Amino acid sequence: MKQFIWNHTVTIFYFAQALVTAILVISLRLDHTFYRVSPLLMALPGVIFFIPGVQSSKSNFIILSPVIWYGTIISLLSSISSVPSTGISGNVFHPIEFAALSFIMLHSFARLNEGSPGLRKPIILTLLICTIFALLDELHQYFIPGRYADPFDVLLDITGSIAGIVIYMWFRRLFRTVTNY
Repeated sequence: MKQFIWNHTVTIFYFAQALVTAILVISLRLDHTFYRVSPLLMALPGVIFFIPGVQSSKSNFIILSPVIWYGTIISLLSSISSVPSTGISGNVFHPIEFAALSFIMLHSFARLNEGSPGLRKPIILTLLICTIFALLDELHQYFIPGRYADPFDVLLDITGSIAGIVIYMWFRRLFRTVTNY
């Protein structure tokens, strides 16, 4: 059972992220169509990675595709110009999105780093890329009508990235007996 769960770590995390996002979209009453379908878009790679053989693939493209997919979804969500005021801060999305991004990214980099001792380089690379992505995402929002760049959002994104790394390390330690990387 542990082996099955570890092999489908990304799938499980995608489904959990999609569920949390769906709950937030419903509770925040976000009307934009893309917000409504975003939980499904977030879960889609989880379905694909559940297919036997995909998760064990050694292809760099397949290993990194969840990171690319998720980063694209974040960028598309940032492109929506009219974010409704709901009375609840939209900042709840930032740490959740970036925790998921860093979790998935670290898992991918750990797979690419197979055979090398430790996760120091993948962790540093994950945090660096997530920080740069957060800065670029806020810069991108500066040019979107109705949106603005907020340094506090970058801080929330970095905090979420650190949380995702911590969650990944906890999950990895929990399934330590079955990890190959």
